[in-house]
Amino acid sequence: SLGAMNLPGLIAMSVLFSAVMGIAGVLVMDRTNGTLLRAKSVPGGTTGYLVGEITSNAIVTMVSILVLLAAGLILFDGLVFYTPQRWLLFAAVMAAGLITTLAIGAVVGSLINSPKNMGLVMLPVMGLISISGIFYPLVALPVWLQWIAQVFPLYWFGLGMRASLLPDSMAAVEVAESWRLGWVFVILLAWAVAAMVLAPKLLSRM
Repeated sequence: SLGAMNLPGLIAMSVLFSAVMGIAGVLVMDRTNGTLLRAKSVPGGTTGYLVGEITSNAIVTMVSILVLLAAGLILFDGLVFYTPQRWLLFAAVMAAGLITTLAIGAVVGSLINSPKNMGLVMLPVMGLISISGIFYPLVALPVWLQWIAQVFPLYWFGLGMRASLLPDSMAAVEVAESWRLGWVFVILLAWAVAAMVLAPKLLSRM
């Protein structure tokens, strides 16, 4: 069904907004009210602050995603989520995608100096959603746009979500007619590591 096809993309987009915009918004506000400055004044304070905010946001995001997943399983036919292998794959992709998007949100939040500039983040995020194939097959786009989309983690997160929730036959409409799960984890974890290394350094300079 159309609902089943779109549920993985809806989950990926929800995580992106909740993680990136959520953590970025918190960092911008805490920069304005002096919380970050106070955290920086104690040993390891910046890193501890960042880990705490990421953990808090991750818990809230996971609760909302579980509610969305439960509703989707009840409402939509065609989802394949009744084996332990599927549950483990969903959990692994969700963990990798959540860590990646939260880390990117921390980087984005450290680069914005005022809450008034949060709107500047929305335009590239919406552009990324539109080319990442999370609501329609990426192969429908021009080849050069396909390559651009595959540089960013959202495409791979959405691909992993589809692999965990949709029948294997749906891989036929993907790039290379495969879920490419190995690349899903490689790309997501590469972005997560790069962002987690960069975020504390940027926060310390704020």
